[in-house]
Amino acid sequence: MSIPAAAVSNAARRGRLDVETASLRSSLRDARDREEKFRVLVEHQTDLVVKVDAQGRFLYVSPSYCRTFGKAESELLGTAFMPLVHEEDLPATREAMKNLLIPPHLAYMEQRAMTAAGWRWFAWNDSAILGPAGNIVEIIGVGRDITERKASEELLRQSEERFAKSFNANPAPLILSDIATGTFLDVNERWVEMLGYPREEQLGRTSREVGIWADPGERDRAIAVLREKGFFKDFAIEFLTRSGETRFALWSAETVSLQGRDVMLSLIVDITERKQTEEALRRSEKLYRSVIDNIQDVFYRTDAAGRLCMVSPSGARLLGYGSVEDMLGRPNEEFWFESHRREQFLELMRSRGRVTDFEVHLKRGDGTPVLVATSSNFYHDEAGNVLGVEGIFRDITDRKRTEEMLRQSEEKFSRLFKLSPDAISLSEPESGALVDVNEAFVSLSGYSREELLGRTTLELGLFADPESRAAMLERLLRTGHASNVEMGCRRKDGTLLRCNISCQFIPIGPKRFLLSVVRDMTEFSRMQEMMIQTEKMVSVGGIAAGVAHEINNPLAIIVQAAQNMALRVRPDFARNIEKAGELGVDMQAVWAYLEARGLPNMVRDIQAAAMRAANIIRHMLDFSRLSESRREPCDMALIVDKALDLAANDYDLKKTFDFRKIRVIRSFPDNLPQVECSEIEIEQVLLNLLRNAAQAMADPPAEDPCIEIRLACGDGEVRVEVEDKGPGVPYEVQRRVFEPFFTTKPPGIGTGLGLSVSYFIVTRGHGGRMWLDSEPGRGAVFGIGLPVSGTGKAKTSAA
Repeated sequence: MSIPAAAVSNAARRGRLDVETASLRSSLRDARDREEKFRVLVEHQTDLVVKVDAQGRFLYVSPSYCRTFGKAESELLGTAFMPLVHEEDLPATREAMKNLLIPPHLAYMEQRAMTAAGWRWFAWNDSAILGPAGNIVEIIGVGRDITERKASEELLRQSEERFAKSFNANPAPLILSDIATGTFLDVNERWVEMLGYPREEQLGRTSREVGIWADPGERDRAIAVLREKGFFKDFAIEFLTRSGETRFALWSAETVSLQGRDVMLSLIVDITERKQTEEALRRSEKLYRSVIDNIQDVFYRTDAAGRLCMVSPSGARLLGYGSVEDMLGRPNEEFWFESHRREQFLELMRSRGRVTDFEVHLKRGDGTPVLVATSSNFYHDEAGNVLGVEGIFRDITDRKRTEEMLRQSEEKFSRLFKLSPDAISLSEPESGALVDVNEAFVSLSGYSREELLGRTTLELGLFADPESRAAMLERLLRTGHASNVEMGCRRKDGTLLRCNISCQFIPIGPKRFLLSVVRDMTEFSRMQEMMIQTEKMVSVGGIAAGVAHEINNPLAIIVQAAQNMALRVRPDFARNIEKAGELGVDMQAVWAYLEARGLPNMVRDIQAAAMRAANIIRHMLDFSRLSESRREPCDMALIVDKALDLAANDYDLKKTFDFRKIRVIRSFPDNLPQVECSEIEIEQVLLNLLRNAAQAMADPPAEDPCIEIRLACGDGEVRVEVEDKGPGVPYEVQRRVFEPFFTTKPPGIGTGLGLSVSYFIVTRGHGGRMWLDSEPGRGAVFGIGLPVSGTGKAKTSAA
């Protein structure tokens, strides 16, 4: 019996039509899925998203836009957006919109708009969609509320304006200068009047260049105090006016931040007249004696010969003498506990004419020392002749004790800071610039100490999500501290770490810093995930056993029936020919008809599908029981070589590409210890890993397909790592790669059981561990760790 050619052609056309119809339906479903994902993304966006036509009429408004302006979508569609804009911002808005007419057809604008909550500032990024003729068809706009930022900018401007007005209108002499060089940055009118130099002759020049110092060293000493404390107050100085007159003043200064720069703000109080008055008062013996008798610090005076000729009663009490008379007339050196310090004191007096805060041990009447700080100078008669030395000294024993306690406290903090196993850093809260870090922080970040200090955390890219730092700072400002904040951190080499961060503000001197303690939780998190994965595998094992046994019986019937059908349609099978003859049927004609209708192929498809299902069930059964195969000490290098031989001859791999064309790099150290395992099972695990690596480099094809296999030993286990040069595994997929039935391959290519069965064999069957380390674009590394023979089971924790 023959089949007409037209019938065969019609059947073929109907087959192709069915295929094209199915493909079209799949494309429509994909388009609907993409549209739904885009809709969900836009509707859950906090930023405002709109689409308008060339005349500014709304074609689309996001739910966030409707909520912000308190209007329904139906109220907005078709209306123009311009009426919502503040009239003062309309010209700037129109001007910015002109940028949409020129490439790249983008526009940025800031404007106020009347919302449900009143006038608010918004920043808009607009892009134009052009038609075939190059005209604007639609405009897409994305807006963000910047009202708080605008308010902050206005407050900063007002603050700087108030400072400038206060600076210039202040009746006291004020100076802004560079701390390091002394360059005048700004001076007010009162200082110009006092110094006598015009403002333009001072700005941009240093104080030394202007020539205001009677003793230039005074500035150096004052700046040393400023650098140590951040401020000083009532520092006595002498300065020269333009006319050459020497004036006495008290100089107070502190470090201030101006436009992001640390400068020195100085206040000068002219005390020349006061100095003259004090000199007159010193000549008044009665008032002078009253002051001396009641002074808390010790006042003293020696004559030209160095004998003590005056001392306040406080001096007799401090040095343990019965009265002032017991001290008068004694040579000055009797009161010095250390002779070399006296020589240093006299040398300073001869070179400078005075000393300030000179620390020395004086000798008590009983011979014991007492620590004091003295400020002394020569005193003169009216003719200018030196009469002797006078000054004060103060007992600083308690102060020194306090300073020592503070030093010890700071030393303890420093040791804790340096030796802590957690990573600790000190940074400026506003900029994030690192001021100090300990060794643990250096190790955690992968940067050297020199690379870290002075740079911000954002510049270094230490935060995987930079916005998370801003959120943590906001929490700090609100509550004063932040504890156990989970955050992603990135090392210098790009490695992503899971970290736990605790921080708070601490004062150090006059400044406030952010103290942060970072703990690497990566290993801990991986252990948690491994435990969850293990529990999941155990649960699936119980389910798999029941499902597999229930499916096996009907599946066996399908396999047997498919085999019988294949046999009973064969035209060369004797029993088939015999039965066809009894019925008067031509067996060759029957076979031609069956082939024309594609029945032999259908039977083969049934057989292939049944065998694939049987293979899946076999994998499922592996979950339901511990391996019963015999374990014995094995050489992992030999097992790896056998797995490579199997991969080179694997039929499934040959269908897509030749595994032998992949370059294989072996890194096998000598004298690796043996592991106790089932050689066949571990070969299967390694074959699965090699298959995955080969498939990863096949689609898309790698330019230089290469697999590197590394063996290593440590911590009581032998590790095997299989690294490919494929596209890597996305982060969202990595957590699920060991889950049963999870696969990224197209339907019909993978069962999703290869890695999960391998994981089950390694962890539950051999007491080992299995892990994945990958970053998109950098390939993937699958590793297994098996206990060394005689050491017992290794910890089943992910690496």
